[in-house]
Amino acid sequence: MAVIALVAFACEGMWGCMGCSDEKVVDQGVNVQRFAVLNDTTLALFVEYWDEVEFYSEYIQGQDEKTNIVDSKIVLVNPYKNVVYNVLNDENKFSGNWTQISDSAVFYFSDAFKKINYSNCNDAHYYKKASTRNLFKDEEELLNVDTTTFDSSDYFTRWKDGGLKDFTIAISDIGLCKRFRQGTFFLYNHKQKTISKWIPSGNSAWIAECNDIQWTENKFRCLNEKNGKIQISDEKGTILDSLAVKGCGRVECFEDNLRFYGKYIGIGKQVYKISEVEKIAAEPLFEVDLDLWSNGGAYIHLNNGELISFTKEQLRRD
Repeated sequence: MAVIALVAFACEGMWGCMGCSDEKVVDQGVNVQRFAVLNDTTLALFVEYWDEVEFYSEYIQGQDEKTNIVDSKIVLVNPYKNVVYNVLNDENKFSGNWTQISDSAVFYFSDAFKKINYSNCNDAHYYKKASTRNLFKDEEELLNVDTTTFDSSDYFTRWKDGGLKDFTIAISDIGLCKRFRQGTFFLYNHKQKTISKWIPSGNSAWIAECNDIQWTENKFRCLNEKNGKIQISDEKGTILDSLAVKGCGRVECFEDNLRFYGKYIGIGKQVYKISEVEKIAAEPLFEVDLDLWSNGGAYIHLNNGELISFTKEQLRRD
């Protein structure tokens, strides 16, 4: 895929080029931005579709190319076979900005813009719209959102006292912020259908050290890394299980890519299952490689050495 053209001027100018506004699609492809794990045999791939366009650039006085994102979809696939179960429309048109909150549901944050402030990661992202979506039922619910202000209440104490029954708390944007050990969390109020940004404080402050959390009315789980091991702990800080991962750099696996996927966890590109007694499997189910720069698509590496490929042909929009 050609480098995206950053500057293009109007063609009607001093050089008098005729027909300069014409654009020609010379290639098409996909970028799989992220994935979610719904169960042992179902992945959700968040796919962007692009056109590579040739056009006349007055800036270079000749033909140039640019890449336009023209659509996005959610594609449900079987990671063990070249099988596409379903293709869902992505009305938000923001396939890269979501976080999985259960086996089948995700938060979507759309109409997003970024204000990168490296001194305070909580200022990095704002969202004007948010929704929840059940990927199996293809049901979406819009939420009232206020993420430009921060709530710093001690919700952990409220939860332990039984006073946090309406909230699900999810984490998003873990990549940039975890390098500074600052978590970006969101409060989802089931009853009021609202979502707001939360900064852990007081007895809740330790939660900011978690790379990801699962927090329901009856259970709290923290996923993080310590001394080269992945560990799951409960609300008391008791380690329920840990796993040493080999052949994986600290930033690649632990800071940027350590998260819950429902009953699974992602460690870098590897996906591990969590048992009913909350033990991490000794071996990954598979490894997911997202090709963003060449042919596009998703490539699943199975434990038996088999490679399952979902290329732009399998992920087509129709």
